[in-house]
Amino acid sequence: GSYFIKGVMTQHNVFDYLPKEIYEESHPEFYSISGLELCHNARGVEGSRDLMIEEIAKKMVSLIKADPNGKCLSFTHNDYNDYCSCTFCNAEKEQYGTNAGSTVKFANDLKVKLDSLCEAEGVRKVPIAFFAYQRTEKAPVKYVNGEPKPIDDSVKCIPGVWAYYAPVYA
Repeated sequence: GSYFIKGVMTQHNVFDYLPKEIYEESHPEFYSISGLELCHNARGVEGSRDLMIEEIAKKMVSLIKADPNGKCLSFTHNDYNDYCSCTFCNAEKEQYGTNAGSTVKFANDLKVKLDSLCEAEGVRKVPIAFFAYQRTEKAPVKYVNGEPKPIDDSVKCIPGVWAYYAPVYA
């Protein structure tokens, strides 16, 4: 069997969780300005980021239930080397020096919601893996005495959130 839980592609799968044909008309803020990726900040629309996380977590719970052997959920951005350029994502990119900051924060919040839904439904908890790839390859760290340290605790992966490192530029 596959290491990753079945039901979504193992790579470039964010639209498997929030299909544009279902959500884009009513929630365009879920998607990047270009429409090629998700916006991890829902363009700052109040309540929309929480709704995104809720919808994705519900889909993840259904996938866990359907695949009793899978060990990890993949939640990886698309393969366009594009990232949201809304004011909120740009501010986080400036703050963290990389687009990975908003990705880690979103994945952490998603994992908290996923675990809460799993507990409520009596479903096993599994880790989620996001891509550290292209515009999210550079970690949101600073170097202290030559050692990498997270810029702040919000961009440190919580337990059960994994970076799926794919050094495309290596």
